[in-house]
Amino acid sequence: MEDIETLIRKAGNGDPVAQCNLGLCYYKGDGVRQDYTQALNWYYKAAQGGNLPAHYNIGLCYYYGKGLVKNYYEAVKWFQYAALRGYRFAQYMLGFCYENGNGVMQDDYECFKWYEKAAEQGHPKAQYRLALCYAYGDGTSKNMYNAIYWFTKAADQGNADAQFCLGVCYENGNGVIQNYYEAFRWYKKAADQENADAQCNLGVCYVKGYGVAKNVSTAVYWFRLAAQNGSKIAEDNLKVLGY
Repeated sequence: MEDIETLIRKAGNGDPVAQCNLGLCYYKGDGVRQDYTQALNWYYKAAQGGNLPAHYNIGLCYYYGKGLVKNYYEAVKWFQYAALRGYRFAQYMLGFCYENGNGVMQDDYECFKWYEKAAEQGHPKAQYRLALCYAYGDGTSKNMYNAIYWFTKAADQGNADAQFCLGVCYENGNGVIQNYYEAFRWYKKAADQENADAQCNLGVCYVKGYGVAKNVSTAVYWFRLAAQNGSKIAEDNLKVLGY
């Protein structure tokens, strides 16, 4: 992103991209004092110029109540505008709104539709949530092979939740051939990103020797990290091991 002086100059001259980026600077307090009202002011100017990220960002302000009163219905309107024009981040948020019934009637089919659109454009969270749709049959037929495909897409982009789910699938042979080494590998990737469930399951791998040599002390290390991150199961596992 350009320096703040350049952004201010370009935004003042009516450049929608600069206006949106300047709004983002005010939203985050990046190079300027954080000011949600100013952020919205520049987002609105950019939106008037047809900037899709600005429409999405205004939707986020309504969704989280930043600079104005929280209003899911208004958020959905702004998300829809950008989503219908192919903006993947807005497509993801629209899917999330349909999943949770925020600003719209809860609808698994609409949720699936928008997650799929965003996932096909490479949005990792959408890929993860689309995989869940396939895994549980929400808004589509249950299909673990498709679930694995999208979990893998998201996991390869570093999504810790997808990495954890892949670990579970490989550990249990769900949608894939059971493979403890692959389970361990994916648990480790997610655990390194502070995913408590993965840290706990990684500890179990060390206790049972799943995909790695048994090592109780290392298991305790991961159980403690998981417990610190809120895993009750890890706390119970520590008690069973006498810690």
